Amino acid sequence: MMKIVVMAALPQEYNHFAKALGRWVVLEKKPFKRIFRSLPDKEILLIETGMGACFAADALMSALSFRPDLAISCGFAGGLHPDLGVGAICAPQKIFTLDPLEPDRKEEIFEYRLPEDLSDWLFSKSILPVTAVTVSKPPDKRVLSKLLGGELAVVDMETAELLRVAHGRGIPLLCLRAISDSLSDELGFDVADITGKAGKVEVLRVLKTIALDPVVLRDFYRSWSRSTLAGKNLGAVLADLMKIPAAELGRMAEAIRVERI
Repeated sequence: MMKIVVMAALPQEYNHFAKALGRWVVLEKKPFKRIFRSLPDKEILLIETGMGACFAADALMSALSFRPDLAISCGFAGGLHPDLGVGAICAPQKIFTLDPLEPDRKEEIFEYRLPEDLSDWLFSKSILPVTAVTVSKPPDKRVLSKLLGGELAVVDMETAELLRVAHGRGIPLLCLRAISDSLSDELGFDVADITGKAGKVEVLRVLKTIALDPVVLRDFYRSWSRSTLAGKNLGAVLADLMKIPAAELGRMAEAIRVERI
């Protein structure tokens, strides 16, 4: 029986996947929501981590007792290249950290070496290999895009930290990112204004933000529409991944290599 941990920051990032697999058992709601699904050849633990690197890392650490054969980080990312439209699914191959306060400092910290059969499967699903830039807070995407000099790249807040934990613990980690906002899309609001201490969106904070600036309601709607498409596409890919026989998927997982630069 193969054991798989799937991690996502927000419900929008995993709802379509969860629905595709049917009935889940809720294990706990705090500090992280954890639900469980058993398939004929797999046991899947799904964790809602909340937004932010520290929450994602803590969630992965909390899953060590599950003894996963594979960890999958799935979530949204911002596109840093014109060819990455909303809904595109990407698999980071090179990962950098970048401090928005020091935009000239770029440090390559991880590079993937995926087995050929896994790379072929990703290609068959039109999943794009990209560079991932992990930041501590939402950046100016156009500035980042220029810094990367035309690389096919995405930006998020969790990938590098998850790789640090997984690499240090010897856990095979596959990262999948769906583009929820393209290079030309602007959020129109500060994510920090609508999230609480646990890194999760809070309704009261959203309502307060709208009350202070009603125009932001339009931005929320546009963001929701983009996220819905991204979540649907991401869920379909994850559901297809779970259809790979455990013996085959297990061999792929064991062959994943990550080099720390």
